[in-house]
Amino acid sequence: MRFGVHLVAAGQMIEGDKIARVARRAEELGYDSLWVSDHIVFPTELTSPYPYSPDGKLPLDPENPFLEPFTVLSWAAAVTTRIKVGTSVLIVPYRDPIITAKIVASLDVLSGGRFIFGVGVGWLGEEFRALRQRLEDRGPQTAEALAAMKACWTQATPEFHGDFYDFADIKFAPKPRQNPHPPIWFGGNTKAALRRAVEQGDGWHCIALTPEEVAEKAAYLREQCEARGKAFDDFAIAITINVNGKVPLTPETVRQYEAAGVSMMFIPRSFQADVDSMIANMETFEAEVKGPSAR
Repeated sequence: MRFGVHLVAAGQMIEGDKIARVARRAEELGYDSLWVSDHIVFPTELTSPYPYSPDGKLPLDPENPFLEPFTVLSWAAAVTTRIKVGTSVLIVPYRDPIITAKIVASLDVLSGGRFIFGVGVGWLGEEFRALRQRLEDRGPQTAEALAAMKACWTQATPEFHGDFYDFADIKFAPKPRQNPHPPIWFGGNTKAALRRAVEQGDGWHCIALTPEEVAEKAAYLREQCEARGKAFDDFAIAITINVNGKVPLTPETVRQYEAAGVSMMFIPRSFQADVDSMIANMETFEAEVKGPSAR
């Protein structure tokens, strides 16, 4: 089992020295990766239900500042040497795919091939409207955007023709450090998300599921991989744990998730955290859960 740390990058954690302290300490403690979520704007009145909480409420204050993820990950990669960096998750339809492909390739090159591309289709209708995108198109638009990015990363002269994006006769360099491109992990707990993960990605990233729920969905993922000729054993499964206190944090819990198929676990996060509480949380988790679960 590998363990990831959510950098938060919101509220009290928007200062560069704080993010650097957390990133360096996570690397010292042997964590595998650092992660940042993605939102660009929040509505003044939120009506879209958050899909990962029982009451549909967003687990952060929309009034809080929220840093842009690629900027934060570039900063974190610059102050570390080994720990991976990733998006958890980037809302793909919000950005032009050629621009996103360029940022991803640049980050992967500058970090020495340490980037993991966590992606999602999004859920916040008000944010889609503010960015002049259609929530109803998010599934097919995401599929096209990822295909367009892969063309940029892998083709000598990238070309793509679709309903949302169309380009040809261009050069794209540099290519990502990782070949053929950074791993793509799809977020979401629905069957549609699982199918996207297998069809378009290299892994699945879920939130707030029990080991039993993960095992059930992993069985579906295995069926999807077999149907498409993919090796399930090479397919990553990651989870953000203990959202809403749903699952206790113990070494035994870690082993249950591992038995269910999870290969990476993100330790609990709080968008209200400050730098000292984040470091204390990492140290406590290392002493009480991460370290003992490996023994």
